[in-house]
Amino acid sequence: HLFATTFGGLYKVDKATAKCSLVKSGSYPNSLSFVPQGTLDLDAEALVGYLGDTYVRIDTATGAVSNIGSLGSGYASSGDIVSVIGGGTYLTVNGNACFDCIVEVSPKTGALTKMIGPLGHSSVFGLAFWGGAAYGFDDVGELFSIDLANGTSTIIPIPGAPPGLSFYG
Repeated sequence: HLFATTFGGLYKVDKATAKCSLVKSGSYPNSLSFVPQGTLDLDAEALVGYLGDTYVRIDTATGAVSNIGSLGSGYASSGDIVSVIGGGTYLTVNGNACFDCIVEVSPKTGALTKMIGPLGHSSVFGLAFWGGAAYGFDDVGELFSIDLANGTSTIIPIPGAPPGLSFYG
């Protein structure tokens, strides 16, 4: 399933056509991830995100948002979250003089479990995991790999990138 949020609502996205259908208007996180089945729901994956430092679950059928927990430690979500089946759940954060850092969080409670480190990029609005590696995307159009041991990032050139490229999500 594919879902997207804007400043005004939650949308279901048709993967074949990219057509967006409004699920519900309202305030939703810009950081979204599904956590694996068995994490919050025994029978299904669950859509989660952060509204500031509040960890929430989003009902994909109704758009209802329910609070699960808090990030704590003086940090708030700065952009995105990714949860890896069989691995960790990672979030970009701001706070405590960090702009942006990557942290590991509990997918069950949303609490910070490990400060990994600064990314060397600000406005990291996209976070992904593929092929055993983590990747970040920022608002100045940079793509970079992330070392999940210490947060070090390495820029990956994007051949033919258009001028003014910016990533959000």
